[in-house]
Amino acid sequence: MNILIMLKNNFLKLKSALFAGIGGALLLILIFTSVNGLGKEAEQRSTSISVGLIDNDNSELSKSLKLYLEKKQNMIVKQDSYENLSNLLLDRRISVIIEVPESFQLQALNGNMQNLIFTALDDYENSAFTQAYLNTFMQGADILSKSADGDLDKLKESLSNSNEFNTKLNTKSLDATTNASLVSEFQFQFTAGFFMMLIFSIGIIFSLSISKDKYSGTYFRIKATPIKPVDYIIGTSIYGLFTMLLFYSGLIIYIGIFNIDIGFPLWLAFLIFTLFSLFALGFSILLALLNLSNNAISTIILGFGTISNILGGAYFPISDEVGSIKNLSILMPNYWLMDIIRGVQENPDYNILPAILILSLYVVLIYLITSVIFANNTRKS
Repeated sequence: MNILIMLKNNFLKLKSALFAGIGGALLLILIFTSVNGLGKEAEQRSTSISVGLIDNDNSELSKSLKLYLEKKQNMIVKQDSYENLSNLLLDRRISVIIEVPESFQLQALNGNMQNLIFTALDDYENSAFTQAYLNTFMQGADILSKSADGDLDKLKESLSNSNEFNTKLNTKSLDATTNASLVSEFQFQFTAGFFMMLIFSIGIIFSLSISKDKYSGTYFRIKATPIKPVDYIIGTSIYGLFTMLLFYSGLIIYIGIFNIDIGFPLWLAFLIFTLFSLFALGFSILLALLNLSNNAISTIILGFGTISNILGGAYFPISDEVGSIKNLSILMPNYWLMDIIRGVQENPDYNILPAILILSLYVVLIYLITSVIFANNTRKS
């Protein structure tokens, strides 16, 4: 009952959060649809795409990738060191860098297709098409590798026949419908990146509200009423999650209504967005319980939301070549959310359980820390 009272109180006091959730939902849909122009001229665009290729495997399968891009998709493939290709990417002379990992062919024969490492900047259109063609190659390569049943000679023969008869490695051509589907997958990746940054803006509203009540004495005066401080925090958290739910549910409903294929089920999108929202809300409440000014709270939340997005590879995958930055990126919850999205889109059989567990642990950890700080504050008061 006390929690319901706090929910009602938050609804009356924080209508701005409700409007922010609804407005954010419209903004996410706008971002998603703004990339929808991609795919209308897929074949014409593909002829002008230049890509960089780093082949760390030098196998028949990796050579087939180069042939596939050059001969079947009419791309210009440049092979060089990562440093030189990075300069070309920064100079906009290539659209993306594709890295073939070591043991690519061997792992494929063993039934474990490794993901290609894909690096891009802001050439969203060409990046989307390149990613689409790479997904097509990977699907076909997976089929041929499984049919080889661990036999290298058989795989080489299958690849040779595929190239000889000028057939693509997938079982059907990449027609306009398939293009639209694959570009929709990129649209969702792109929108998910903005979601992880914008969701913290709603967290700021609740963080500042708790901080204001704390400094005004409201937070502690409620101890004289039947409402306990824990009821206050839980009520605020539930209302915060509800507004965040509005924020991303609009996009998921929109995708469902128009039956847009984003490469994985909508229930999974709902689950990972909910987990990340819980983390963002917990992080915001944690800062509110510390002795920080409103400016400090806002700066930290916005800063973390932006930097964690970049380090976590929300807008483009983080390459293994960048060393310590890659190690830092896996510490960000953003990395694991995008790992699920890209992994399932590239391979429907991708094991999402480790990433789901890690995201869940982030949520548990942030609320455990918040609980400890909350208990200390309550004891001191």
